[in-house]
Amino acid sequence: MTIATRFGNEIDLLTVGQFADKLSREHYLKSRRISTTVNKTEVEQKIKDLFIADLGLEENQLTRQASFV
Repeated sequence: MTIATRFGNEIDLLTVGQFADKLSREHYLKSRRISTTVNKTEVEQKIKDLFIADLGLEENQLTRQASFV
């Protein structure tokens, strides 16, 4: 019921894997078993995933030297 309340009555995702990936991407610390620890490479990939999913950028545009301008 909590998920239905939060996301409405329709989910545009097709698989449970997509749903889990979206939740971990948007709520990284809450999805960690031990929320006080962080995996730096995992965080970097989650940030890339957010930029790709929400802003429509290509992965080759997202490098450590890329600027916001």
